[in-house]
Amino acid sequence: MNRHHRRGRRHLVVALLPILLVACATSTPTTSPPTTATPQSTPGQGASASPSAIRTQPGATPSSAATATPTVTPAPSSALSCPRRVLASLTETQRIGQVFAVGLANDGFDAASRTALAEDGFGTWWFTRTTTVGAAAIRRVADEVQAASTKKATGGIPAFIAANQEGGQVQALRGPGFARMPSAVTQGTWSTAKLQQRAAQWGRQLAAAGVNLDFAPVADVVPAGTAANNAPIGSSSVSTGRPRRSSPTTSPRSSPGCAAPAS
Repeated sequence: MNRHHRRGRRHLVVALLPILLVACATSTPTTSPPTTATPQSTPGQGASASPSAIRTQPGATPSSAATATPTVTPAPSSALSCPRRVLASLTETQRIGQVFAVGLANDGFDAASRTALAEDGFGTWWFTRTTTVGAAAIRRVADEVQAASTKKATGGIPAFIAANQEGGQVQALRGPGFARMPSAVTQGTWSTAKLQQRAAQWGRQLAAAGVNLDFAPVADVVPAGTAANNAPIGSSSVSTGRPRRSSPTTSPRSSPGCAAPAS
């Protein structure tokens, strides 16, 4: 195996680790209770005498063998064993599929998407268009993707459902159930308490819609005076190098850590 192949495999393992931790988030490590020693009697000898009834010669030290010490085998570390166990259970196709993010055509989970998930085990699906259908409609699509992320398709690893909710001009999910988000420049002028409160609200709305991965916040910057030369970034830049400008400190991101592996 050449150097490039080895490097590619290392990158694949690093990319898979957060996904495997998600699959292990709700698993409870199984440990065996400590074993206790049971006195054994030799056939024909009857019950053994208690330690206090054993006679010793003057100056002799009672044998330590009179008291048995149970041996406990440490349980394996679940933080390490679970991701390795999940990784080992995946086929090569499922492992590769977990590092791909696929756009939902017209923000729907159509027949082609279902086939792709079933055959290639893609692990991340995202809403690519700006829509005003609202949270309930988005949740129906997200639930369809999760239902298709079966043991056969993805090894039972739940899907990441993503959206681009930065704020300002870039807010893909709108309509009932989604508050309008101001630009990052505006968010940067708020107090920490206000920003945390609003970000928590946006995160709860995404979670209610079944979205567990947000492509935000971003820290796009351009040098002062060059915004017009880089319009896509300049129009929504957090900073242009001017003093007293800060970026948001809280991400409206919901965690998939509580998602249980699919059956």
